[in-house]
Amino acid sequence: MWNDDIPIDKDIRKCIGTMLNYRRMENHLNHPSLNFIKKASKDNLIDWAISSKWFNHNPYNDTTNIIHSKNMKWKIRCSTLSLPTMDIMHQNYPLLLQTIKLCFFCKEAPETNSHIWVCPTLYPTIQTMFRHLGSQLMTNLTEHAEKHSLTIMDSIKYSKTFRWAYLIPLKEIFGKSEIWLGKPYEQL
Repeated sequence: MWNDDIPIDKDIRKCIGTMLNYRRMENHLNHPSLNFIKKASKDNLIDWAISSKWFNHNPYNDTTNIIHSKNMKWKIRCSTLSLPTMDIMHQNYPLLLQTIKLCFFCKEAPETNSHIWVCPTLYPTIQTMFRHLGSQLMTNLTEHAEKHSLTIMDSIKYSKTFRWAYLIPLKEIFGKSEIWLGKPYEQL
């Protein structure tokens, strides 16, 4: 009973909980540092169902496992662009890291959370890892699902999660087609 007047059963509690969750989500997405997530959501670039499963996945039986806590911390930092990159480290420890600001891998641009995903040195590695994960997923689903392997393959290759990793950059295509074009891609 609420206020000795209205009985609150399970359905009402669930409905109120859902409304509160929507409100919390809206407040979270309206935070200025998370504008990129809000924009990506509006552009339909985030698969929230898979993201939710990724956040809630616990490969350990124990809910208080320290490794699970570290994995959760990493997931939150990745998804909110707050990994300890050089720009953040420089903010937090200005005297310790005065001179180091460039990316350790390409040494061309400042190391930021945005740069990690587009760094010309790291990008091929990340792309290869996503292709490997996609291939493993295709293999597992082909073995255990009752769908045709081409359907599974297309579903994964064109999903929001893996699509970018399977796309071949135009430079790679045109760079190999000098014979057809008569000149290298860089001269186009």
